[in-house]
Amino acid sequence: MAERLFQIKRIKSFGFTLNETADFLTMIENKEASCGNVSAKISEKISLIDQKIMQLIELRTLMQSGVQNCLTCCTPEDDRENCPMLTTDLISERM
Repeated sequence: MAERLFQIKRIKSFGFTLNETADFLTMIENKEASCGNVSAKISEKISLIDQKIMQLIELRTLMQSGVQNCLTCCTPEDDRENCPMLTTDLISERM
């Protein structure tokens, strides 16, 4: 039982989902968790992580641009006006 908990903890520490963890545990039970099989699954996860990183970088860039536009372009006379970044496409078109 302790060995199984260690395996679960180890797999989860790599950021795998519960379903992915279950797949790895099945591989272990079936003696299919060879270095080749495990490396292939981990390589797939690395590719997904790389894609997510790129998406997050793009999102951060978009948000930083929007903030910069707000700070330089928006000068509402009334503080009660909503920020155009959230209410119009005007800011996103400038980004």
